[in-house]
Amino acid sequence: MPHGLDKELIPCIPILWTCLHFPRTVLDVADQKPSLMKRGQDINNGHIVIICPLATLKDCSRQVSKYFIPLVTIAPEHLLDQVKEATSTLIPILGERSAESVGQELINEAWETVARLAGLESNLKPLRLIDNLALATSLLPHRFIGRQFGTVPSETGKSESIFSSLEIQNRLSALARVESLGLPDANALQLLPAALQDEKSRLKFPLSLGVPGVSSRYWEKVGCKLPAVSYGPDGPHSALELETINLLTTHSATSYGALGIMLPTVSQKIFQELAALERHLAKHYSKPNRRFIRRQLAKFAELGRTYFDNITVTCIKRASRIVCFSNFPIGLLSLPGDSATLSCRCPVIYRPLAPLTRALQQQLSPKPNFTFRGDPRILLLEAIEASDKVGPSSRAALLCLKEIMVTQRGLNVELAEVNSPGELEQKVREYKPDILVLSAHGDITTVDNAAGICVGQTFCIGPELGPLPPLVILSSCHTASRGAGTVNVADLLLRQGALAVIASQIPVEPKMNTHLIARFFLGLIDAIRNGTTQTNIADLWWTTATGHALYDIAAGCLRAGRLVNSIPHNTMTIRMNHAYREAEDFMIDSAEPSGEGPALRGWLNCQGYVPETLFYHLIGWPEILLIAPNKANSSFTGTNCPTG
Repeated sequence: MPHGLDKELIPCIPILWTCLHFPRTVLDVADQKPSLMKRGQDINNGHIVIICPLATLKDCSRQVSKYFIPLVTIAPEHLLDQVKEATSTLIPILGERSAESVGQELINEAWETVARLAGLESNLKPLRLIDNLALATSLLPHRFIGRQFGTVPSETGKSESIFSSLEIQNRLSALARVESLGLPDANALQLLPAALQDEKSRLKFPLSLGVPGVSSRYWEKVGCKLPAVSYGPDGPHSALELETINLLTTHSATSYGALGIMLPTVSQKIFQELAALERHLAKHYSKPNRRFIRRQLAKFAELGRTYFDNITVTCIKRASRIVCFSNFPIGLLSLPGDSATLSCRCPVIYRPLAPLTRALQQQLSPKPNFTFRGDPRILLLEAIEASDKVGPSSRAALLCLKEIMVTQRGLNVELAEVNSPGELEQKVREYKPDILVLSAHGDITTVDNAAGICVGQTFCIGPELGPLPPLVILSSCHTASRGAGTVNVADLLLRQGALAVIASQIPVEPKMNTHLIARFFLGLIDAIRNGTTQTNIADLWWTTATGHALYDIAAGCLRAGRLVNSIPHNTMTIRMNHAYREAEDFMIDSAEPSGEGPALRGWLNCQGYVPETLFYHLIGWPEILLIAPNKANSSFTGTNCPTG
């Protein structure tokens, strides 16, 4: 099914591919230390490309000139004069160029110019335009890395390209380790072979995945109404949409010195299975059929064992985090040999694909890092009316959350009620929070196929809420549903200024949700105070969510709940790829001394529980929301701590 690429953007795609071969920063023309390059995998150094229609180009260029000096402005030949007039405040380094002239010569000129301005002409190594774009996701990022070592990734095929890229990643990590020892070059070179071998068992790097596929319901309800998209499901531009998803994946991988892989299109049958699970939980959440849920999750686990080929499995096992361009929650799949889902292995970050035009604009636009430090401002907003049947329990949950956080020195928390989008916008404007937690009813309209929230009695899908802070946590039901191809409020909040959104695919239980969010905030203040391995919001949320397996189990059984409160959690050690199974085993072992082990095992086998935390999604760019520890209090010296 079409993903919604505006036909006006079709001529731009080849030009965008060329732009990805330009230097990303001045560091690309300098000799870099391996340790700096390895740390750079936690910092967004992506190409910034602003796609702008001629009608708004003058206003856009006026804004851009406040922050950037552009490298080049590209436009069709017949519009160049108008473009020069509209962008007179920009003064691009390479000036204005016609779209028809874009190619290898412009790439060479870009590298030569940046090198000359940096006084590094002797280090000039322009990238060659990739011939086979099917290999670009792995080739291009590793051309940027490999040019530092004189290593070129293979271009003979997908597997060969990925394997050679893995070798480059391994070499980068080994060199960074050896460099950290501070030895003379001669001694360091002697240690390199052993470091290369040792790194093979511990290698970690960011991974970007392109996962085409959108529910047919999206096209039936939404996509067919997009005015600029004139082609049907089997139209001539379907291959171009796949190329665009490939471009998004390549841009993401290049931004972080990561590896990118394009995966097969998700079938409609899988979307239907997901929709069936979402419908069941929406309709029977208070008394779900846990066996049905277990069967559906088992189907997704089995899909993962056939969907991922061997080389992809190898890469996922090495992933420090996964950025996934997808409308399907691929984090629910499992790797061969794993009992837990992919989202338990490492942070899985979603960047929705539909409509593809919006995905392209958002991915290429500038996104400065945001750092939580010292005293982050947190705003808790209650948007459920007091007279609503869940109003009292929702208010009690937010009040409990505030009390927990206020007891922790360093958290600046404000709690308020809002009854309209206007009131919400006013509260955000007045308080200027870094993080917004919004408690509201989630709702799905069948006519428009939209999943939104109710602020008071007003249904909203995003634009009505006004500008938002960097991180938004939605304490609302099914605001990130995927199976039916809904237009989600969680996705649209990224257009309102949020850099990351945490939202649930299914209905949420207030107590469990409050506990989860409270653990997240306590982890945040611990990372700020003391310094931990969680140096950004993506890592912190993954640690919080994966560690919540015990509480998911406890929420389904009174006996298990009592047990969780009585055992010391710091005695539990689990493997993340078996998080839930080993949490179950831990609870059973802990129940044996009291004689409750057999009963607990029987309940788990016969009834089970809903692993609710698996259905929370991390959407947007949480990896650029950094956490800076207080220098006076921090003793953490981990190599992943951001330096800038």
